[in-house]
Amino acid sequence: PVTGKFGPKNSLAIGQLFYALYLGGFAVALIAPSAKTVSWMAASVFGGTAGGLFWTAQGGYFAAAASQLSTSTGRPREETTASLAGTFSVVFLLFEVLSKLAFSGLQTMLAPGTI
Repeated sequence: PVTGKFGPKNSLAIGQLFYALYLGGFAVALIAPSAKTVSWMAASVFGGTAGGLFWTAQGGYFAAAASQLSTSTGRPREETTASLAGTFSVVFLLFEVLSKLAFSGLQTMLAPGTI
């Protein structure tokens, strides 16, 4: 309902706001240990809401972008969608692998003999 009411682009922005509140809840838990349980629970609600909004809106935004690109280039929508999805996957997975390698390198440098 939220994505339908606000549209994919605005729902992405709202989802990002909720992700920021999610991270902020964990920061509060570190700063104020007496409020740890409440802030973790609130952060979890914000994180779940953010995920639901963000990923649902991303699908709508992706579909709209594929349609517009298909119309402007004259390529079939299915081909455009496959091309965009392939590019997204390569970038996403490459970033994931590089992040894991960087973290492993940091672990090795900062705590040798623990891996």
